[in-house]
Amino acid sequence: MYAGAWAFALALLVLSVWGFVHAWRVVGATQRSQSTVLDHLTQAENATLQMERALLGLAHADSVRARAAGYDSLALRAELRDASQSAERAVQSLLATPTTDASPALKIAQMRLELEWLQMQAQLSRFTARPATQPVNPSDLRIFRWRGQDTLHSALHDFRVEILRQTEQTLAHEIRALAGYGLTSALSLCAMLLLLWLRWGLPVRWLQQALEQPSCAETLEPSLRDTEWAEVYRTLQSQARRLRAVEIFMRDLAMGRTPEPLVAEDPADPLARSSEWLLKRIEQLRSEARKAV
Repeated sequence: MYAGAWAFALALLVLSVWGFVHAWRVVGATQRSQSTVLDHLTQAENATLQMERALLGLAHADSVRARAAGYDSLALRAELRDASQSAERAVQSLLATPTTDASPALKIAQMRLELEWLQMQAQLSRFTARPATQPVNPSDLRIFRWRGQDTLHSALHDFRVEILRQTEQTLAHEIRALAGYGLTSALSLCAMLLLLWLRWGLPVRWLQQALEQPSCAETLEPSLRDTEWAEVYRTLQSQARRLRAVEIFMRDLAMGRTPEPLVAEDPADPLARSSEWLLKRIEQLRSEARKAV
């Protein structure tokens, strides 16, 4: 019974510790993944704003005030191209985010982001393919702002909302798992401590009480009577009786009386042989003393 209980408690402890460590690693990986995705989102949003500012700058590059302020159409086109490349890298990283176990809303937000980016990329490609001398027309400005239609800004915003919601749900689930595994580990340890108490603490306590009160030995912990602890108790009880008998034997000798030899519990009992030898020697010494007088 004890072996099976020990095996169960140990297996439960190992499994709970393994689950706790696994859940802890999942929490850390989820937080790192969230940080990476948020960094890519921030890069995509910043690059999109930079592209929009560059396009607006190109729309006003021919004005006298813009030229006086230092706006250069070539520099703005280069800025637009660099921002577009940076946004493409960030968006591609976002699109590569695993969504196997994600919610449908997150998958839809990722698909929408991909469609909005492809649409914007196609419009930018048409714009950058035109000669640099051709002015920016109003339809070019609608790449980023168009009333009544979805835009890349809103797609990025919705993707951020869904990824934060998904991460929050994942972290909440793993934190509950951590609490469950921690509770299971604590219960396993308590069960092992209880088994230690039943296996060693309780029998030792029973032995102590039984040796202090031999008359109560038969009524203390009856479940231990047919175990190895009962044999240990009988051995200790026998030794205690022998010690009391030796004590009485030596006290009688010290008081000048001649006690009876110790009763042999087995044929090879050394205490019984020693007591007989000691009595003979004492009697021999007494005889020699009487002869000398």
